[in-house]
Amino acid sequence: MRKVAVYMVLVMLLLAGCTRIEKITNADAEVLRQTAQEINEASTLPMALLTSNAQANPADYEDYIPNYTSFDYYGTDYVLCFCGFPTDEDGYFLTEITWTGESYRLYGVKVGEEKAIAAELMQLQGYTLISEGYMMELEKNGVTVRLTGDTAVEEVRVHIPTKFTSGNLY
Repeated sequence: MRKVAVYMVLVMLLLAGCTRIEKITNADAEVLRQTAQEINEASTLPMALLTSNAQANPADYEDYIPNYTSFDYYGTDYVLCFCGFPTDEDGYFLTEITWTGESYRLYGVKVGEEKAIAAELMQLQGYTLISEGYMMELEKNGVTVRLTGDTAVEEVRVHIPTKFTSGNLY
């Protein structure tokens, strides 16, 4: 009887811990959604962040690669990466955009912009500089922006993190 009681207490503690983790995950996901919405409203992107994979037609793109953990769509000067969001076991949504074309803007930052000016523009939007150099990274609420290039921006990447929870071997 005592072993059963100990077992039940352990199960209850485990369930209580899982419930708390789920609440934190949902709160994090909501902050990420709000940040993505802010980016979508203030930017000109090939497709809105967190768009469902069901809205992307492989025939509309130059190439389409269904990977183990993502669906990648290649346009002329951009790549759209759809991953499970908020976790890898959820539906696939646009969580990463990388572009090299000059027709897209992220808070006014565009390819060809001086990196110092681009970093200032991003910091005015509340982004924090994480790393400098050829691959400059900035972060806000968990969303990272990478500006690649020596002195001018050659490539922009916006990334919304996904929590890998399934334990699957990919």
